[in-house]
Amino acid sequence: MDLYHFHHVTGEYLGASIADPDPLIPGAFLVPAWTTPISLPTAEPNQVAVFNGVEWALFSDYRGTIYFTDDGATREITDIGDTVPPSASLAAPIYYVYHPVTGEYLDIGDPLALPAHHTTLSPPVTNTNQVAVFDGTDWAITEDNRGEVWDTETRLATHHPALGPLPGNLTKIPRPDGFYTWDGAAWVIDYAAARAAKISQLRLACAAQITSGIDHNALGAMHRYPTTKDDQQFMTARFSKAQAIGIAGEPYKFMCADQAGNWLRRDHSASQIIDVALAMEAHITSTLNHFDSRVSTLSLAPDNLQQISAVNW
Repeated sequence: MDLYHFHHVTGEYLGASIADPDPLIPGAFLVPAWTTPISLPTAEPNQVAVFNGVEWALFSDYRGTIYFTDDGATREITDIGDTVPPSASLAAPIYYVYHPVTGEYLDIGDPLALPAHHTTLSPPVTNTNQVAVFDGTDWAITEDNRGEVWDTETRLATHHPALGPLPGNLTKIPRPDGFYTWDGAAWVIDYAAARAAKISQLRLACAAQITSGIDHNALGAMHRYPTTKDDQQFMTARFSKAQAIGIAGEPYKFMCADQAGNWLRRDHSASQIIDVALAMEAHITSTLNHFDSRVSTLSLAPDNLQQISAVNW
């Protein structure tokens, strides 16, 4: 005889076995506790047969099923006959996490962790330099210009930290190296600035040549005379005095170096100091004339950075 075992608490079907003969009653069989010879109906998937002491009945069986409530909580079915509530879902909710300060979309959160600062509303698809921002109710797309930008007024690179459109004085367009200015839409070559920079360069070269010193043989042998601004002023004073009183003011001392490089304040006659002064003046005049010539050449150069750059001292 077949026996059908059932759970002593739930009554659910556990398995089948063959009854042992009763050793005391011929033709009878032993029926242990929690078994029955009553055959059970066939259970379909997600069903279980339950014996109530009299008969078997089929009940739904979703035990072990994980579902998610509408508030995001995770639940598991543990009892026979229970089913997933109509408002719940077997599919894990998708939590879209956003930044607590900016509201910008960050990532999809862990559905089992119920992350902070999330929404189940899916963010819109964004393009380059855009970001989806959640305002607590809905998503919106805003510009994302954070990072390196260029100030069109100072022409310097800077860091922009905020979401949204750029202020009017900032652009994402990199400024090329060299003489470029912003025309409201793009960086364009600033030829005036290129010429001004070249003039400054020529002026520095002119000043360096003027103050580099001169060689003169007024003392019979070649000597080096300094031509700094202070030396020019002192030579002007020596020259004026020599012209005014001539030999009466001799000796006219002035610093110079011999060919061995020895710098000393050496004695000069009136005519010697006048010769050196005139040579110094000629040196300065010639240098300034050369500067004027270079500036004139620059003014004739076309608006071409290569040709402007080619005007050298």
